Amino acid sequence: MHGAGNLEIKGKKTIPLVPSLVHGNESSLPPVDCKCPVSGLAIMAFSTRASQDDSYVREFTLGMKSLVSLAECLPQAETDPDKHEKMQGHSKCALEKMNATKKELEARKNALSSQIGELLVKKKEQSDEEKQKERELSQLEIQMENHEQMHFYVQVKLTMAENHLEELMALLKKARKEEKCSKIMTNITLVLLPLYTLLVSMEFFQEALKVTDTKELFLSASLVTIICQVSMYIAQKAALELHKTISQYKIQVSDYKREVCICEKEKRETKEKIEHIRASLGKNREIGGEPTELSAVQEEEELKKHIQFVSQLIGKVNALRSYIDDPSDYEYACMILEEIYQLVQPVVEKGGWESRRFLDTETIKNPVEKLKCVVEKLREDMAKAKDRNF
Repeated sequence: MHGAGNLEIKGKKTIPLVPSLVHGNESSLPPVDCKCPVSGLAIMAFSTRASQDDSYVREFTLGMKSLVSLAECLPQAETDPDKHEKMQGHSKCALEKMNATKKELEARKNALSSQIGELLVKKKEQSDEEKQKERELSQLEIQMENHEQMHFYVQVKLTMAENHLEELMALLKKARKEEKCSKIMTNITLVLLPLYTLLVSMEFFQEALKVTDTKELFLSASLVTIICQVSMYIAQKAALELHKTISQYKIQVSDYKREVCICEKEKRETKEKIEHIRASLGKNREIGGEPTELSAVQEEEELKKHIQFVSQLIGKVNALRSYIDDPSDYEYACMILEEIYQLVQPVVEKGGWESRRFLDTETIKNPVEKLKCVVEKLREDMAKAKDRNF
């Protein structure tokens, strides 16, 4: 700030400036170089919670500091040759910073809109994937039911075949026993028949047995031998047939056991697939995408409100620039500065809906409070000047 001066209010009379505004109590805010070009704005990456040190917050803070500097220039003496240039510089800088803030917010909103679009696409893909998995799950459940039915059917067949095999093994054991007995009897008759024939042909035995005709004895012995041989043949043939049947049943039992193993393997594989799909569906439903999408949409709506708010500020700053050329319009400039404060003040208040993720920082509150003090002091000085004019 420069030395103390006087404030002229639409006339020739002047009022002394308040010392606190011009003597030894200059603003603690850093000087703002309004001639520096606005740096390029980088599009911020999507985040569900915007950091409070984002570039648009810095730009907005610098714009508010420029408005405070402009307000502090209003009471300076008319004789200050640099007063008009300073005020123009401050107003230009404030406008540039507010425009930069708006541009940054719009860039963030556009990036966020793209992210929301991607979220919707991913959600659609996830929904389609879930539907496909549900269809696969339904098909696998049907397959599982078929595998269980087939397993039950094959198991019943296997049980029946094993029971028949046990029965055949018992018959084979009996047939072999009969075969062995028939073979023993046959061997005995074959050994005894020649001896019997020799004995019967002797006269001594014929007289002792009182047998006159030996043909009947020979025929009876031969018949017994033939019967034993036929019984042995039948027993051997029965055992052979049973052995063939048992071999077939063993092959059948082996096939059924193999089918049972295949059914059990298919059941295990199908069960693993079902469990995998159910776990995948459960995980997707547990993670979900709605909370992220909802927070992104909410932040987009808040950014729209912030853009609207900054646009209003830009309109106020544009109007302010038209009232700083003529000292007679300083009262209107003061009114616009007051309107700017009234517009900004609810936004920086703790707990206000507008303050979320944007202006609820001490860095921004300080220039806003400073603007309030300067504007109130200007109002008091202008009111005193009006009273003196009367």
